Amino acid sequence: MKKTLILLVLFLASPVCAEEKPTPQEMMTMLKVSGAVDTVDQMMVQLLANLEAQVRREKPNLPKEAYPVIKDEFQTGMQAWLKTIFVRQMEYYSKSLTRQEVLDLTRMYGSEAYKKMLRINKDYISQALLPIMQKEVPAITGRIVQRVNERLISEGIIKNAEAGI
Repeated sequence: MKKTLILLVLFLASPVCAEEKPTPQEMMTMLKVSGAVDTVDQMMVQLLANLEAQVRREKPNLPKEAYPVIKDEFQTGMQAWLKTIFVRQMEYYSKSLTRQEVLDLTRMYGSEAYKKMLRINKDYISQALLPIMQKEVPAITGRIVQRVNERLISEGIIKNAEAGI
């Protein structure tokens, strides 16, 4: 009887003590259905459009053949960086959301769990994403600009880095 009582207490207490964390796949599915991935894709399109406009203003004599190279390099570089952002975002959310909450969010938008996720998302953007972007985007952009110029030179589109972007 005593053994049964101990097992019953352990069984009943275990879900309370150890909430199961979501898997990376479950987190990514949640991000997709929440619209976060689409939002980032839209931001990427806007970033690339702003970049092209800036380059056209600052380098009006750059050959038109340079723009596909610039777009390709920036898309490749920024998408690689964004993958790391999604990993960080999933890690951030998984500290606050249980596996069941992630599954609830994926299934229904009107749930309390979904409202919680929206609050966490707002906090993530202001507390984590914006500082990351402010710190890392300039360095990433510098490396991408260097690769663009190297590629423009190697493809014979420009003669030296000063003529590039």
